[in-house]
Formats: sequence, structure tokens, C-alpha cells
Amino acid sequence: MIFQYPSSPHSYIADALLWVVLIVAAVFVFFLLVEYLNTKQNYHLLWAMSMIATFILFHLVSNNGSFGVFNDSLSAGFSIVIPGGIAAGLLYAVYGKEKKLFNRFSFGGVYVTAVIVMFCLVSILGLPNIMRAFFEDTADHSIIPLTLVMVFNGVNGLVIIGLPIYTTIKTKETSSKAYLISIGGILFSIGGIFLAVLFAQSPEPFVLPYDPDLFMMRLMITTMENTSVYILTGGVVMYAFGMLYEEKWRFNIPGIDFE
Repeated sequence: MIFQYPSSPHSYIADALLWVVLIVAAVFVFFLLVEYLNTKQNYHLLWAMSMIATFILFHLVSNNGSFGVFNDSLSAGFSIVIPGGIAAGLLYAVYGKEKKLFNRFSFGGVYVTAVIVMFCLVSILGLPNIMRAFFEDTADHSIIPLTLVMVFNGVNGLVIIGLPIYTTIKTKETSSKAYLISIGGILFSIGGIFLAVLFAQSPEPFVLPYDPDLFMMRLMITTMENTSVYILTGGVVMYAFGMLYEEKWRFNIPGIDFE
């Protein structure tokens, strides 16, 4: 084996990175909620919800030692809430409550509704698989919840990547610091694709039989396993510091000047 899975959730490096995510998420939840109570800006609340989902999901990964938890019903739902909360918050941050769809519904409000609906659908559709896992040796991992996650997170990724670029280049409302959120969206999307390939049909990583003809395929799968934790950690950190450093939507941490 070329790689010895240094970034699998079983390794010391991966455990340290997961704890970085947990600490960042906990700290940001606290200060985002404080900022929301002071300013009543919806995007601070939505980003706090995204960080709460991040804390829950990455805590499950840390406890189970596997990214296979992303394939569970509620966990798959939380994997929608993380980028969904970021995307909905961006829509509120950029368009506020004034810009409306059909002159009635704010862009952010419509998107929040979509995130809630998708969270419920994925969680409910995945629930029978989890019940089978409790009462039988194996679970029948349906492709439907995974497909819904991939499709909706594709939309989330487009919003997260595109809006900061749009507001920086086109409208000039934000600085280049907003690109941190776009980078986070790219990293989280790549990590999501990797996990979908690795855990599409099983709570354990996809394993190819040893065959010299499958060397490149084995190398690709092993590389995905090795890099997933780095990519997902990087995505969360980029989200966090994109929220913190861009002046248009930043929040305050007492005693720290981010100018």
C-alpha cells in the first residue's frame, strides 16, 4: 500500500484536525449568536446554525472514526445544513430582506425553506436504512438520500462559490477577503464528492481487490481517503474566516481587531 491512511479518522493527524474543526465551530457559534442578538441580522443566525451542524457532524465522525456517518439519515441531513446555512446566509447578506422573489418572498427566506425541506426529506428517506442497521447485520443503503444530498449540495456550492465572486467583481460590495468563503465552497464540494464516491453504498470505504491492472484506480481511491479530512477541514476553516474577515458581513470578537 502506498499510503498508510495518515488522514483517516483513525489517525492522530485526522483526530487533531477534527478537533480543530470542533473548536472553531464552537467558538464561532457563540460569537455569531451574540452578534445576532445585537444586530438581528439573519445571516449571523444562519451561519451559527451551519456551525452547530458542523460541530454535530464532525463530532460524530470523531467518535465513530469514520466518515461513513455521512451516509446515515440525520448525518446526511446535517451535511446539507452545513453548506445550506452558509448559502442562505450569503443570500441574506447580499440581498437582505428587500430583494424579493415574485415580489413576496426574500431570496434568503426561500432558500432557508428549501434547506429545511431537503433536510427533512433526506433524514426521513434514510431512516429505514438506519433502522435495518440496528436490527440486522447489514443495512440497505438507498441511493435516493445520497442523490438528494449531492444534487442540493451542488446548488449550495454554486451559491457559495458564486456570490462572493459576484459581489467582489461585479457590484464591488465586498473585498477579495470574501473569496475565502468561495474557497470554502470549492473545498467542501470536493470533499463531498470524495465521500460520495467512497461511501456511496456502504458505511465502510469502497475497497478494490488487489489487481495490478487496477493500480491507478486503487491510487485514486486511496488518495481520496487520505485527503478527505484535510479538504473538509480546510473548507470549514475558509467558511469561518470568510465570515470573520469580510467587512460587509463580519461579526465582532471582543478585544480583536480584524482590520
